[in-house]
Amino acid sequence: MASPYLHHDDSYWSAEWRVNGVWNAILTSYFPHSTNLEDWIVAPEAYPTYDETQSLAADLCVVGMEADYDNGTYHISTPVLTYEGKGASSARTWPQIEQQILDWCLRGVQNGNPFGGAPFCCWAIGTKGKYVKFWAFNGAQLLPLGIGQNAVGHAEVKQRVDPVQDITTQQGWGYVSFMLNAVRGNPYLTAQEIAALPH
Repeated sequence: MASPYLHHDDSYWSAEWRVNGVWNAILTSYFPHSTNLEDWIVAPEAYPTYDETQSLAADLCVVGMEADYDNGTYHISTPVLTYEGKGASSARTWPQIEQQILDWCLRGVQNGNPFGGAPFCCWAIGTKGKYVKFWAFNGAQLLPLGIGQNAVGHAEVKQRVDPVQDITTQQGWGYVSFMLNAVRGNPYLTAQEIAALPH
């Protein structure tokens, strides 16, 4: 499938707000907010603890709305996916983007997780302009994720460093689609599952 961003020229990706706007739309299409059993929120400017308003916020964070049927209420899940985006013109490097994501996750773990409760694991995305990388946070560190083949030649998520992917290309968009479908298939990743990912 051709990328829906095929005709966005390089100047479009220079500003962070446009990059993050694209990713807000992408994440919302994979994690819709509704009233059915799968109810998600793509939250902008999510702080790493439940009631905080002062520290570094993630540009976007996907959480689930979980029903508490005994009390007739909903509560917010632990983070499913955290996202940090930069414009192509940003001076931030990929290692700095990765560190910013890790700092957010660690602050959440050290303070009982962003939304109350036990320490958590989650998926993570970093972008710079039209380029994207994926990681998994295992409760202590970020591990790079990529796509490889299993023993019978089918694509699978692996613990490995892949080149950054250009979401304006068919290959890059296919990569993003595969990874986000993997997140949807297992939104509440565990440390054991991350450790068991093939290399």
